[in-house]
Amino acid sequence: MKKIGRKAFADCTNLRKVKFVGKKVKKIGKKAFWNIDKKATVKIPKKVYDKYVKLIKKSKPTKGMKYKKK
Repeated sequence: MKKIGRKAFADCTNLRKVKFVGKKVKKIGKKAFWNIDKKATVKIPKKVYDKYVKLIKKSKPTKGMKYKKK
């Protein structure tokens, strides 16, 4: 996967776990992770951790999400 579209997971209030396996995501659309569970955890590969966190935060996610290196 290279792109996560705009509002892809928006309003998925039961979404609590997100796991990135690949290292090729270039773009995350606006509000892709907006209004998901406030205790959601995002697992990201170590090599692309900083890049993905920056992309996710730029897309205006739900406040309270936690990011973990795997």
